[in-house]
Amino acid sequence: MDFKSLLPTKEDHVGKGLASALQCFRENGSLKESRGEWIGRSRDKRTPENGKFEFNLDHRDEHGQTLTPKEAFRQFSHKFHHVKPGKRKQEKKLKKQEQELKKRKKEEHPLEFMERLRGIQVKSGTAYIRT
Repeated sequence: MDFKSLLPTKEDHVGKGLASALQCFRENGSLKESRGEWIGRSRDKRTPENGKFEFNLDHRDEHGQTLTPKEAFRQFSHKFHHVKPGKRKQEKKLKKQEQELKKRKKEEHPLEFMERLRGIQVKSGTAYIRT
């Protein structure tokens, strides 16, 4: 039977308080004196190379459209307080979405536009179009 495994180790004799814990770390070799080699979150203090953090925070609705800061705040507030917007506001939002959808359908597709331009070029027999 191995009696040495039953004896308390050095880590078990850490006294109360921070000073005794630091002393134990120093003796153990876990804590080195140089500032750059500390164990823990010393890397959090690093800054990026150019000095600026670059990120873009976009808030989007359930349809994937970007929200203004005011709309994003309202959406967050409604979720947080578990309250839905009023009936008129919901109708207004649906009406606005329908108008945007109609507007997108009305707009001419780029391929259709190019086909019309080619037709004009064929009729005129030139490589350019006069305006």
